[in-house]
Amino acid sequence: MNENRERIDEPPAAGYLQQQNAAKQYPLYFPNGQKVPSSGIDSRCGHPLIRAHGLERRFGLEKLFLKFEGFNPTGTQKDRIAAAQAADARSKGFGQITLATCGNYGVAGARAAADAGLDCVIFIPAKYHTRRITEMLNVGATIVRVESDYEGAVEASRSYAEKSWVYDANPGPNNAHVQLAAYAEIGREIAGELAENPALVAAPLSNGTTLAGVYQGFDSAARENASKRRPKIVGGSTLRQNPIVSSFLNGSERCVDLDPSAIRETSVNEPLVNWRAADGDIALDAIRESGGWAGYAADYRLVETSRMLRREVGIDVLPAATAGLVVLLDSHRLHHQDGGTFVAVLTGRRL
Repeated sequence: MNENRERIDEPPAAGYLQQQNAAKQYPLYFPNGQKVPSSGIDSRCGHPLIRAHGLERRFGLEKLFLKFEGFNPTGTQKDRIAAAQAADARSKGFGQITLATCGNYGVAGARAAADAGLDCVIFIPAKYHTRRITEMLNVGATIVRVESDYEGAVEASRSYAEKSWVYDANPGPNNAHVQLAAYAEIGREIAGELAENPALVAAPLSNGTTLAGVYQGFDSAARENASKRRPKIVGGSTLRQNPIVSSFLNGSERCVDLDPSAIRETSVNEPLVNWRAADGDIALDAIRESGGWAGYAADYRLVETSRMLRREVGIDVLPAATAGLVVLLDSHRLHHQDGGTFVAVLTGRRL
């Protein structure tokens, strides 16, 4: 694996830094019932739900709300986990974090690290030329180009973390509890704003962390309040380019990797596509435990839906961020799901 380092600095000496502003943490549980360790970090954003009256009339829905994460500082839900990871790194005495990205998480991580007084080293596949690299550099991040795909960039970042005593902020088992707790706040915010939990909640699928965290937020709310039901969880991703959807449709018990040579990225599907999902098993369990489902969304449908939201709701949504909504609407059109309140999580704005 070849690496082209645009700028690499030696990690600073890491003095022990006390975590600040720890928020009350509610217990979270994996779908198998095992308690998720508390991260002790406040990652709440509190963006209000948007009632989509025009889409309700257009698609014959009783109630449809949109949870738009595009209001976050760098424009996506990644700000939540980036802030949580930076706080966790500080609390453990690290002076530097590292992560792999194809764009959005890198910007969120770079900004969160800068705000926390940490250095940040970001690994990016050499073939990706995201416009967001400039934003990462502007807040002081170091970029490392890797001659590999995204999964290879993750492995390079993890290897760097292990060898250099640097905090590993990548998705996966080492810090799943931090990221899941951060995304659980999306579910808790929705549950707190509505009189009763929605019947369905839809979200895009990439590594599965966002969707799994959202479900855990509803699960923890239901454990605290028996009147709060757990909604069905609906996941959407790019056509035949995501292992979670593939595994669900094939009836696989666990999330099965795809053939890396079959992956085809486009400018539209890039935030969704991967051949290995870091939190795929947890996401698959959440979908099945809730009685929900997963499906595919073609690029043209993602683009159409993004345009529709701009025209009818007035929000500028990244096409890939509409994948869950596309699957929800297509399923309702074909099978006319039972009435009630539906919520679609839109994970980012068009940048």
